[in-house]
Amino acid sequence: MKKYLLILTAIFTMAFSGWASAADGGDLNKQQAAAQVFINAFGASASAYTDVTRGFGDELKSKVNADVYAQLQQQVDERFGTLQESKFYSFQRFDNMDQVTYIASFSKEKLVSIVMAFDKKNKLTDFALTPIHQQEEKK
Repeated sequence: MKKYLLILTAIFTMAFSGWASAADGGDLNKQQAAAQVFINAFGASASAYTDVTRGFGDELKSKVNADVYAQLQQQVDERFGTLQESKFYSFQRFDNMDQVTYIASFSKEKLVSIVMAFDKKNKLTDFALTPIHQQEEKK
């Protein structure tokens, strides 16, 4: 009898720990989907304004209208070039927001960090594109 009780306890412990550790997975999947649509806006097959803003929070949506979106695409193209590749880098969960970071490669800048902040409703609230420059070794 003790063996069965011990086995059942082990099974329920493993099931609960698997369920608890996967809690962030759904949020991350939603945020990555919105992030990928946003990042693709800077590539050759740019997303339409309405597609990109589906993942925006209300405050960001009011700041980034169709004209600002077009200007943003133009500024990124002038400064970084066309998006060539992007890869997921990190996910950080904070009390009031989540931060998703991608590392991207553009035609003019080889490494660019794209950091996006999401609220608890998985809506994009802020973003930043920052070039990454490697320091040259001194001889």
